[in-house]
Amino acid sequence: YDGDSFLCDVYWVTSGDVSSKTCPDCTYAYDITMEPDGGSCTGNPFDATIGTAPDWYYNGYGPYDVMLIEYGGSWYYYGQMTSYTGDSVEYVRAQESTYYYVFYGAADLNP
Repeated sequence: YDGDSFLCDVYWVTSGDVSSKTCPDCTYAYDITMEPDGGSCTGNPFDATIGTAPDWYYNGYGPYDVMLIEYGGSWYYYGQMTSYTGDSVEYVRAQESTYYYVFYGAADLNP
């Protein structure tokens, strides 16, 4: 939130494995567990299925290099990949509602 300059960070420990769920637009899909690991804000642990989609189209536009997240059997945009090698990925996610959030993430896809 930048209105009154409330800025903070949360660090995460992530673990996971290749998912058995099918992501039609993804190169890979992973079941992950996220555990908060410090920072100036608090976070809640969660489980998710994330997919890497290096050539994703949305409403006829693209291709985009994105991360997708599975929810209720459907796949949704999660973040823009800024670097993707097949073995690792870096991404940024921006979201605006009441507050403005920017998430930066990186993952080793082949530990």
